[in-house]
Amino acid sequence: MCKHTPVFTPNAGIFNPTALIMCPAKRTALLWRDSKDNNMNLNQTITISPDVISQEVSGETVLLDLESENYFGLDEVGTRIWQLLQENKDLSSVVTTMLEEYEVSEEQLNEDMDALLGEVHTLGLITMETRA
Repeated sequence: MCKHTPVFTPNAGIFNPTALIMCPAKRTALLWRDSKDNNMNLNQTITISPDVISQEVSGETVLLDLESENYFGLDEVGTRIWQLLQENKDLSSVVTTMLEEYEVSEEQLNEDMDALLGEVHTLGLITMETRA
């Protein structure tokens, strides 16, 4: 089982609670990296789609995309990231808070958040914009 990796499991319209605890293969999208030096671009804001409804269940989160009618699951760490995105759309604040709350290296957090944000961005659940 992954210790720090946020688990994001698409379930094609059927919610399967056991899928929330399985670690998916990492797919790094690198969507929030600076193209010049491949470092994290914290100068971004994240907006959750108005078509996404989320509900926390026993420390994990179920996401429903109303447009596609698909359910997705987030484990405890993914749930905390989602909560922070709802509270504060500023990516740098989310990263700072996660580093304070979890015993994780910045490099590992960057990889894990990149995988999670890349996946939800690809599915249209969030948008990312660079601040001016």
